[in-house]
Amino acid sequence: MQKLLRFYESSAIRYSGTYCGTELLKFEKTIYEAIIILLFICICMSCSTESHQVSVIGQEVSDSFVRVDEKCVDGLYCIEECYLRDSLLACIDRCDSCVFHAYDLNRNSILFFFGSKGQGPADFIFPFFLSNIKNDMPLQVYDVGLGRFKSLTIEKDSFKLVGSADMPKQLIGSPNLLKVRGGYAGSFDTGLDGLFFMCPEGEKGLEWVEAPKSLGDYTSGLHLRNRLTVNDSLRCLVVGMYYYNKLFLYDFEKELCKEVQIGKEEIHPDIRSGEVKDNSVVCCADIQSTQEKIYVLLQNRKIGDRKVSSAYSKILVFDWDLNYEKTYNLPRTAFAIRVDEDNRFLIYLSKDMEDECVIGRCFLK
Repeated sequence: MQKLLRFYESSAIRYSGTYCGTELLKFEKTIYEAIIILLFICICMSCSTESHQVSVIGQEVSDSFVRVDEKCVDGLYCIEECYLRDSLLACIDRCDSCVFHAYDLNRNSILFFFGSKGQGPADFIFPFFLSNIKNDMPLQVYDVGLGRFKSLTIEKDSFKLVGSADMPKQLIGSPNLLKVRGGYAGSFDTGLDGLFFMCPEGEKGLEWVEAPKSLGDYTSGLHLRNRLTVNDSLRCLVVGMYYYNKLFLYDFEKELCKEVQIGKEEIHPDIRSGEVKDNSVVCCADIQSTQEKIYVLLQNRKIGDRKVSSAYSKILVFDWDLNYEKTYNLPRTAFAIRVDEDNRFLIYLSKDMEDECVIGRCFLK
């Protein structure tokens, strides 16, 4: 800008001897307008690259331990995720011949099993829960093995399949798929197309969002394994990163609104020869939300540390502006969470030292 001003002054002096009166004023006005336009362009470029807010949560935040009720469920080794509705927990088992297990939190016991493996109308191959903010019935699942959406109701002693429909082919394979207003949002653990995608209803293509520049070159050639949660009424979603201590808030127009770093030091994976090494830290293992809050599960372990008796996870709580509120410490490493804010408790899935499933319920303050 100083060069532009010096150019303007020297030009005015140079031409003052040849231009007279009105001509000199026209020239000065032209130079002035050019400077204003350049200033406007610089400001716009700055806004387009630095428009989102960035904040850091330091280590000085105080942790809170919560009252926990745990139950080890004998014989279950492959529980991967769950769906919570009041005191009923539906768990997906990847090893058993029956895919789903209905668990009663009040009795601390499994009520029944359902969902045989197969290709029949009521069968399943590799289902996931279709993430929703509110824990309602019918329960929505999508089966990437069958390429179908399925709706089912679960009662205290039975289940019923109430609907089935083909999945759009471009969505098959997503381990983290959310129903949003007007379509779907999700991510893939494999593939390098972007941070997450939006898929409008009826469209055959995916609208990808590129990874933010703050992730640097670490995303190159790497499966991000990020997880999303959505708030349909606010028209925004939050992305939690598996290998990075970062959260990203986006609106439904796919604009990055805010970025939060958890901890003063940046965490990123150790990548060598295209592989993530065992000394890399697992950050956001799961992310869930209600209409009011966001719950982020930090595993707080290295990939190679699968059995550490003293390890424990943290749950960080945010509002929908990604303002940090509090931290809960769990007594062990958890790999999945579900929250029931109406009844003020949160469910987490873990494993004991013999790899049997542990279902924990912590009571929120």
